[in-house]
Formats: sequence, structure tokens, C-alpha cells
Amino acid sequence: MPFKQKMIIVIACVLCGIAIAAGVVFYFNQHDFVWQKACEEGLRERENCNFQSAEKHLLVACANAESFPLTDVRRYSSNLALAELYIATGNFSKAATFMEKATVSAELQNDVEHKLKVLGLRADMLCREARFDDARITYKEMSELAQKTRQTSFEMDALLGQAKLDLLYLKRNESEEAIEQIDSLTSAALEEKTEYGILLSIYTALLAELKGRYKTALMLFEDANHVVQNREKPSSSLKLLLGNNCATYYLQARNSVRARNLAVRVFDNCDKDFDSYFDAHALHALRNLSAIYLEENELLRAKQFIEKEVEEVGKRLSHKHPYYGLALEHRAVLESREGKTDEAARDFKAAQNIFVKTFGEKNRFSADTLADIAKVEIEKKNFDAASIPCKEALAIYKTILPYDHPSALKATLLLSMIYREQGKEVMAHTLEVEASQGLSAADGK
Repeated sequence: MPFKQKMIIVIACVLCGIAIAAGVVFYFNQHDFVWQKACEEGLRERENCNFQSAEKHLLVACANAESFPLTDVRRYSSNLALAELYIATGNFSKAATFMEKATVSAELQNDVEHKLKVLGLRADMLCREARFDDARITYKEMSELAQKTRQTSFEMDALLGQAKLDLLYLKRNESEEAIEQIDSLTSAALEEKTEYGILLSIYTALLAELKGRYKTALMLFEDANHVVQNREKPSSSLKLLLGNNCATYYLQARNSVRARNLAVRVFDNCDKDFDSYFDAHALHALRNLSAIYLEENELLRAKQFIEKEVEEVGKRLSHKHPYYGLALEHRAVLESREGKTDEAARDFKAAQNIFVKTFGEKNRFSADTLADIAKVEIEKKNFDAASIPCKEALAIYKTILPYDHPSALKATLLLSMIYREQGKEVMAHTLEVEASQGLSAADGK
């Protein structure tokens, strides 16, 4: 072959190579541009809680990320962002799909922080699905990996998750152990003015209340609130968490006015951004407001919040979750007062089934429901029928809570009222004295 022809072939091959390379570069640049634009728009829409639009953009981002190498961080970030959106809105099957993709990316990158973030997200989703045993296992795995790799903040997150579950199950010793572990991790990270320090104060206050140390609980809540109010830029999520837990505490302590003021303030500021929506502060606020207005017998206001509570909790959590059971219980009390006997009985039964399946026969939620059933019967003047659930509730409270816990004392006073209506004056007086002594003891703690 003549030299000139060889040169033409070589030049042609080079030009073809350049064209192919240019095409590949264009292809990846095009996908990179589309991915970046879709991701930015999706995250912006998600932050503003425009979830349909956010989902649309993030799906485009995830689809374009498939064109990148398996180890590319963009695969991880877009899949994780979509998983978070689906968890927040209660679409757990879709969340699991994209979380698995994020897990694969994290493993291929061998990025410890990414692995830990996925574990934390998975534990959160399991909690929302009421798969608490699986969540506990995941938190333990997260804690062990974080400890091994010296990722202190993730270890604290995992321990806080474990403590939250232990408090839900009234496991006082276990939750105290988790809180002590957090406290011992690093004093520098838990100074009073850090967010972790405030979180620790909130959980310690919840533990103190369960252990019957009511003055300590109140002091911790008020100190945490003082710190938050004086921070330069406290996160909205932290303020909402503290406000909700304070409202719940004041409701338990029979200070419904202060509880209502706090709960209304929290509810008015909920779901203004994705973080507060993701953390489900509105669900907690609805739970508080439903209970407060039922306690104050403001049925029209109660109905407004209960209907929203049932709808939102059912949409964003599993129907097996105890908080869905609480929503049904609130609706049952309202239905009873409206004279809807059959509907109330159905909802009370459904709520009790959820509580027993989750926590066993003797649990705080079931006791609260039995006490509410007793109140309903008292309102109907069915005192014999009221005494049975009231005694059952009191027996559970005395088994699982301190003797002077407000819930136990309220049940004691309720039973004394029933006895007085039944003409059992001596028994009624005995219970009133017991409740009075309990209140005095509680005031001194």
C-alpha cells in the first residue's frame, strides 16, 4: 500500500477516535448537566415541601446517575435524596428500593460516612414501619461501625436512636445506659450549647419523668429551652422537638393551659421546611393537641385535630405503629362523646390490638386506653362498667410506672370517683388519700 494511502487511513482513524472521544465526552457532559440541574431543582422543591415536583426531578437525576461509574458519588447522593423523600411521605417500598441503591454505591465507594448515613436512614424507616426490633439491630450495627471507625457523631446518633426506642418501651435502665454512653463519648461534643447537648437534655428529661423525678425533668426541659432561646441560630427542627416534648410533659403534669400554648405554637411552625417535615414534628403536635382538647372537652376543636391526626399518621407511618393506635384512640374518645357507640368500640379495639401486638399485654398505651374507656362509661353513668377498665388500667400503671406517676394518680382518682358513685365511701376515701400522698411525693421530687 502506498505511503500516501497509509497516511490517509491513519489520519482517518485518528479523526474517528477524536470524534468518538468527543461523543463520549459530550454524552457524559450531557448527563452530568441534566443530573446536576434535576438534582438541584429536586432538592429545592423538596426543601419547600413540594413533594410531587421534587419526586419528578429526583427521578430524572437518579435515571441520569445510572450513566455514571458505579463508584461515582452522584449515584449515592441522588438515590439517598429520593429515599429520604419517600420515607418522609410514607412510601416505604419505594424508599427501600432507592436506599438499597444508595447502599450499593456506599459499599463500592467504601465510604464509611455514606454507609453510616444509610444505616441511620434505614433504622428511621424501620421505626416508622413499627419494625422496632429490626430498627434496634440496625442502630446497634450503626453504633458498632461508628465506634470502630471513630465516627463520634454517628455513634451518638445511633445511641440516641436506641435510647428513643428504650423510652418508648419504658426500658428505663437501658435508656439510661445509652444516655450515659453518649455523655461519656466526648465532653467537647456535648457542651451545653451544642445541639447534641440539648438533645441529651431532652432525652434525660424524658428518662427522669419515667423514673418519677419530676422536678429534675422540669428543670432539664426549662434549661434546654433557655439554651435554645438564647442560641444565635437554633435549628427549627430542634426548637420543634423541644416544644413538642415540653407540651407532652405539661399535659402529663396536668398543666393543660401551658401544654396547649406550647403545642399550638409548635403546630403553627411545623412543616415549613423538609427537615421539620421529615422529623414528623407535626404528627407529635397533632397528637398533643388532640389529647389536650379532649382533656378540656372542647369537642369541636378536638375533632379538627383528631381528623387530621388520623389522616396524617395513617399516611406517613405504618398502620401498625403505636402512634396510629393513639390516633384511633383519640377518635374513639371523640366518637364516644358524640354518641357513636359502635364506631368508638371499633376504634378502641383496633387501638388496643396495635398496642398489645407491639408492647405486650401490660403497656402504657393500653393502660391509657382503658382509662379513657372508663371515663366514657362514667360519662354515661355506667359506673359498674367503668370500674372494670379503670381497675385494669391502674393495675398496669402500678406495674410499669412509678407509684406517683401522674397517669397512675389520675386513674386512682378516677376509681375513687367510681367508688363514691357506687356508695363505697370507705374505699373511695382510701384511694383519695393514696392519690393525695402520691401528689405530695411527686411535688417533692
